[in-house]
Amino acid sequence: EEEEGVVMRGRTRERVRGAQEKGGDRLSSSSEGRDTTPQPAVHEEKAPIPPPRRKKGRKKPQRRSSLSEPGVTPTNTLQRSMTVSGVDHRRQDSMEDSQSPTSTQIPPNSTSSPSAVGDGKRTKRNLVVQATATSRLESREENAPPPHSSSSSLPSSSSRTSSHQAAASTSVATAAAKKKRTLVVRSAASNTSSSSSSSVPTGAAIFATVEACNGAGLCVDATSGGVVVDDTPPRSVSQVSVDTEWTGSRTQQQQHTQYSGSALRVNFGFADAQSPVSDHFWSLVSLSDSSLPLGPLWSGAQNTVTITDLELSDGDSYQVSATGCNAAGLCAHSRSLPFLVDSSPPIDGYFAVLTNSAYTPGYAEPGGVTWWNDVDEGTSNVRVAFAGFEDLHSGISEFWLSVGSSFSELEDISAGPVMLATSHLNNNSSEYDGVYVAMATLGEPLIPLEDVYVSLWAVNGVGLRSDVVLGKFRVDLDAGTTTNNNNGSLTLLRSSECGAESCLGHCTCGARGQLCADSAQTCVELDSATVLPERQVSVSHLVSMVTVPTPADVLYTAITDKLLGVVEWDREGGAVSWLEWTLGEEGMEPGVGLFDVSSDPVWQRVSSDGLITFTPSLSYPVLHGKIYVFHVRVWYSFSEYAIFSSDGVTIDVVGPEGFVGSRVREGMGDADLDFVASQSELTVSWSGVFQQTLSGSQLSYEVGVGDVPGADNVHSFVLTPSLSYTFENLTLQEHRSYYSTVRATSSLGVSIASVSDGFVVDLSPPHAGLVVDGLSYADERAQHSTGVFSARWLGFSDPESSIHHYEAALSSSPEPQSDLHYENVGIRLSLTWNLDSSLVLQQGEAAYAHVLAVNQAGLASQPSVSSGVVVDTTPPVGQRCTSYGQELVQNPSFEGESENDDYDLQDVLCTRVNITTATSGWSLNDTSYVNVIQLADDVDCVPYRGCVSVAFSGSISQSVPTDPGMRYKISLAALPYGFERPALSPLILSAPGIRRSLKLSGLDRSWQKHDAFFTAENAESVISLSTLDASSSYLIALDGVSVRNCTSFETLGTSTGTYTTVVQWSDVVTIGTPYLSGPSDVQSYWTLYDEESGITDFLWAVGTVPGGTQLQGYTSTGGLPYGSTTTSLPAHLAPQGVSVYVSVLARNSAGLDRVVLSDASLVDLTAPVVEGWVKDGLEEEDVDYQLSDVLYAADWSVFADEESGIASCRWAVGTTPGTTDIQPFLLTSEPNGTLSLDYLLLPSPLITHGTTLYSTVLCTNGAGLSSSAHFSDGTTVLINPPGHASAVAMVTAIGGGAGDNNNGLIYVPREGFVPSHNVTFSWSGFEEPQGLPLTYEVLFPAVNGSNWTDVGFARQVSLSAVGGVGSGLEEGVAHRAEVRAVNLAGMRSSASVGVEFVIDSTYPNVTGNVSSVWVLPTTIQVDWTGAFQSALGLPLSHYEFSLGTLMGGGSLRNWEPFSSELTTVNVTDPHLTQTRDYFISLTAVTRAGLHRNIVHMIPAALVAG
Repeated sequence: EEEEGVVMRGRTRERVRGAQEKGGDRLSSSSEGRDTTPQPAVHEEKAPIPPPRRKKGRKKPQRRSSLSEPGVTPTNTLQRSMTVSGVDHRRQDSMEDSQSPTSTQIPPNSTSSPSAVGDGKRTKRNLVVQATATSRLESREENAPPPHSSSSSLPSSSSRTSSHQAAASTSVATAAAKKKRTLVVRSAASNTSSSSSSSVPTGAAIFATVEACNGAGLCVDATSGGVVVDDTPPRSVSQVSVDTEWTGSRTQQQQHTQYSGSALRVNFGFADAQSPVSDHFWSLVSLSDSSLPLGPLWSGAQNTVTITDLELSDGDSYQVSATGCNAAGLCAHSRSLPFLVDSSPPIDGYFAVLTNSAYTPGYAEPGGVTWWNDVDEGTSNVRVAFAGFEDLHSGISEFWLSVGSSFSELEDISAGPVMLATSHLNNNSSEYDGVYVAMATLGEPLIPLEDVYVSLWAVNGVGLRSDVVLGKFRVDLDAGTTTNNNNGSLTLLRSSECGAESCLGHCTCGARGQLCADSAQTCVELDSATVLPERQVSVSHLVSMVTVPTPADVLYTAITDKLLGVVEWDREGGAVSWLEWTLGEEGMEPGVGLFDVSSDPVWQRVSSDGLITFTPSLSYPVLHGKIYVFHVRVWYSFSEYAIFSSDGVTIDVVGPEGFVGSRVREGMGDADLDFVASQSELTVSWSGVFQQTLSGSQLSYEVGVGDVPGADNVHSFVLTPSLSYTFENLTLQEHRSYYSTVRATSSLGVSIASVSDGFVVDLSPPHAGLVVDGLSYADERAQHSTGVFSARWLGFSDPESSIHHYEAALSSSPEPQSDLHYENVGIRLSLTWNLDSSLVLQQGEAAYAHVLAVNQAGLASQPSVSSGVVVDTTPPVGQRCTSYGQELVQNPSFEGESENDDYDLQDVLCTRVNITTATSGWSLNDTSYVNVIQLADDVDCVPYRGCVSVAFSGSISQSVPTDPGMRYKISLAALPYGFERPALSPLILSAPGIRRSLKLSGLDRSWQKHDAFFTAENAESVISLSTLDASSSYLIALDGVSVRNCTSFETLGTSTGTYTTVVQWSDVVTIGTPYLSGPSDVQSYWTLYDEESGITDFLWAVGTVPGGTQLQGYTSTGGLPYGSTTTSLPAHLAPQGVSVYVSVLARNSAGLDRVVLSDASLVDLTAPVVEGWVKDGLEEEDVDYQLSDVLYAADWSVFADEESGIASCRWAVGTTPGTTDIQPFLLTSEPNGTLSLDYLLLPSPLITHGTTLYSTVLCTNGAGLSSSAHFSDGTTVLINPPGHASAVAMVTAIGGGAGDNNNGLIYVPREGFVPSHNVTFSWSGFEEPQGLPLTYEVLFPAVNGSNWTDVGFARQVSLSAVGGVGSGLEEGVAHRAEVRAVNLAGMRSSASVGVEFVIDSTYPNVTGNVSSVWVLPTTIQVDWTGAFQSALGLPLSHYEFSLGTLMGGGSLRNWEPFSSELTTVNVTDPHLTQTRDYFISLTAVTRAGLHRNIVHMIPAALVAG
């Protein structure tokens, strides 16, 4: 890109300038000067330099130019507002310092490009380069090496447009890319392809040829401009140097020093023979603290850089570290020798001598200034003592002395200045510290008692002089000398002995820099314009002290801390007595603007060499853009003088700038040629590109040509004063990019560069393109107009110079014609002809457009011809098939059978099949994945036809027999399969001549029907179905694939009619199914064609009335004879039960239309509904239990669909809801079904006692929507009767004793006896194997004979509840009760369980008395024989006996039982005594538990006492 050259303006860190202090005592300091010997180049190994002492002075104020810098962005605050013209100071890349050149490989993605001067736009390359540079800066911020580290990471120009590259290895791989993109690498010398193992020559051009081929097999190739392999870094032909001849010393002793800290000029010395040096990166390093006052900076291809407006620190040594990189990105490093900067002159001193005044200073050297004459040589010698001279920055390097006979002749005795050989006075006294003594030989002898003028000054390490110390001395003889007049002392005169030397009061004894009392003589100022020639002087401005011997007046300077001038006059004539100078702003009084004229010594004496050196003070700096003038006051006598002035010098720290929006151009005038047709001649112009910031400054120009921006390796820079230049005898290569670079340089050497946007040599014509008939996107094959013809074109290209204009012509022939008239149409890409009588198109005739392209070089391509357009005035027609042949697909529904029309898929049990069986007759590719979907396994995916469908990914195909030329119809049903289904899944259908992408909605769970037609080409036609990729996670379910031939056709619409006729032709436009399910889209296909011009497009619409567009407006299918809506049916526009119609507009190539309407398709958005539940059994009530020898039955007549009806149902039977282990799904159209269970019992029973059978039913309506599976509540099959082995029965009675108040039973009846007629019969222990509930039947023969009574699930029953006879049973006789168990299927236990019982509700009768007798003192015999008897004559159960001292008591015997057979008992008890009464209680108990008591008293047998 454009390189903004070489001027830099910037500021470094704070600099303190020394200010001279006039008058007063001074502190003594060492006069030892700073060692200015060049330091070692590798400053990293050098010990740190301590900060030098600064001269006294004030801080220089910050100054910045008021003019903006083009293409420069202000830096951050760390760079102290430095602005650099032509240098991308935004770079932060560090550079490696190395004395000897070393190389480094620049990372190919590390690059930077400076802003183009005056470039108002950015090219694509600019943007890429800037983006790369930005990313590099971000990377450095994260891991930035320190400045001047040995790890160099430099930006590269390799990513810029370049014809060079670095070769880390010498092999180039020849690659063949995808999609027929080919890369061929050729050598310029051999022009042969190289393999990956061949060696690529360095220094030779390598060309890449790329051939691009499209899908039609058409190819084009292009060759690059070549790249030169450069695997070597640049050479450092000379060490990086600082141009001290510009701002440095003029003496050999003061080399590597610089007296200005405001400007710097750096010269780079890198060269490369193979690729140009395109980038310089450099930094200015302070050796005192290793800081970077400048840099790292980038200066492009320029090898000289000038920096202005700096503030380098006095007393600091600096070094420039630079890296030069070639166009291949390889770099070398170099560093300059250190150089010292000191912009302030030494501080002046004084004579260390005695004076003739009353005061004697303590520092006066006793010897003072002595002298002696050498009589033989005719010379004199002086010994001078002086002190106070000091320079803290560069030290004092020289002292100079001159001796004159008068104020105007300060050097006649010494015959010019004499450099002193000084020695330090050391008398072990601090009083004389800093006093120097020097010996000098003068050209003439001294005359005693005469006055002489002695001038003394110092020169510092950079060549700057101090102010002159001038003293008037008396040549005295040594005291007491009478005979020797050739030696003595020089006495410094003061006070009255030192008078005025001019009418203005100049003197040597006044205060330093001040005048003495005004002379009484009047001064006379002469007109400088009228003085005699020998009295005239000239004043010139200088830039460098080096130019003093041959001064050349300059009008501009970029140095702001030093203004130089030189005065020339006639030194031989003697008309000029002495001179003094001052400086001021142009148009102002002398001194104004640079001095405080009220207090500063404005005028300074001009030295004998005429050199003027002015150091601006901090209070009065020089400013950019201002003009400063030297004024010289020439004294001719004590009172006459004239003032001469220079023409002035302008301060310019900006240099030339570029106009925004302008750049160097190839070609003359304002036009910029990006491509040229000549390899040898080139014209470059740059008017309006550069401007000088200050009016009147002249620029010179250098122009060069290179193959990288900024380089001149094609043609070296040529100096020219004009604004254009024509190169001749160039050797430019075709297809290669070149760049013109122009450097504009001011008289100060400050320059700026601008680079063109490049140009390419083009010697080849454009590539022909494609011409398309009509103005639409597609190539028009026909039109119905006969008077107008249009064409457009595309694809014309010229990779070298681009297209300049097109030329077009119209003809009735596609063949080229020499006399064909071409019309220049500019850069338009289309044209419309209004046909006249010379070319009239009739029906069936064609016209052809001929077009050629002309490139920027004026070369024309071969003409391209359109395919032609035919006139057609008839609209499209329709065609429908009136009959179809037999099914041609084997196993169309994947049932594993040889399916055809006779194969009945109704009332078939859905048995399991494997993949081999399901895909028999079909071919799968190697990557196909197939999953068999069986109705027995997945009730959520009901096959479209039959029991089986397949879900697959990859490809599945079948070859079917066909007749060439016959038309065939393909039908299929598909839907996305899996848990995560895409919203839209394409299924690719391929057949001879067609390839359709069938859109399948993942939101629709119903089968989506698709139809397509093809015309057979061979005896075998392959029908292929495939997905986008082979993945088990993305499957499409497929079923009902059918191919049938159309055995007869009917063509409709052949009669001439209006172009927009709307007709309704059945079976010409067809909706995929007579019922539409939601939320799937509408699928439709049609058979419309145009034999003359063909169909260009089909537009189809969907509505709820014939011809309506309520659901979809007319939408193009791109010429495809089928359509699918892009969105699902909107519920509010296509509600349940509405009819949907499709309208198709067929348009032929002539633009004629025909609209055809379809038959209605009913919208059924809902699956069948279930108005109840699936029942077990065929009865009205649901059957819960049944025997195994009874047919199992189910009824699903509850399924219904009002819109599209029930098309079919699937019924399965299993042992749990939803399973099919008893019966697989049975396809049926019936609302119920039965199943025999006999075959399920043996030999391996599937059904055991207690197995529950469940029916699973789902039904599909006419729209293909299937209901969810519904289940019956189950029927349990019972095989075994209830068990009775553990069953027991018993009878009980409530209450007891008829007609007796004692209704409570305190004795348990014996088994088989009950005390009342309230008899309860109970049982337990009957067994059911599965724990199912049982019912019971009871039998009471005495009540109901042999009839069993069903008592349900009760486990006991009252006799009265069964017989209803209450207490009518006979008492005292035996009765029987029996029970048997019945399961839920009606099976009874194989035996009943019974019990016999007797009813006895009577109490024992008392039929006798109880007797007792004492048989022993402690024994009583009791007898109750005949006391009790059963009312029914039944045996009693037993007796109970109690004996006690109280009536009813039992203290001796308590209810002791006795058998009913025993009626007499002896009671023996030691507690019995015959002296008291006892009571006996005797109870008789019947077998039914009823009892009666008798109480008997036993009186005492003896009287107590």
